[in-house]
Amino acid sequence: TSKIDNGIELLGATTFTYRSNKAWFVTIKAGSADFTGGVSGSPMPASVISYRLNGTAVPYKPLSNIEQSLLASSGSKNARGIGTQSIDFQIDPGYNYPPAQNYSLQVIYTISNL
Repeated sequence: TSKIDNGIELLGATTFTYRSNKAWFVTIKAGSADFTGGVSGSPMPASVISYRLNGTAVPYKPLSNIEQSLLASSGSKNARGIGTQSIDFQIDPGYNYPPAQNYSLQVIYTISNL
């Protein structure tokens, strides 16, 4: 029950490697507003997952099906180059959603130079 009470923190849950000869940025979004696989009538929203860049002390941000800046932005891009970045997740559904056999949610990362 401590995981239900306190949530689950996954440090370095996702890692991506980039290689770009142009300035770039990365966005993140959920594939839908709610998880699939839940109990009908009680959808669990994507926002039970929060994210941040690994190695930072910034607060977690709730995941949404609306694209959000993850690493830089279209107005403030990263310099070209090669590197690796990890993402931390915190999952905290609490007691608000009924248990299900198989919840799933797609997380979409987009790297762009536009």
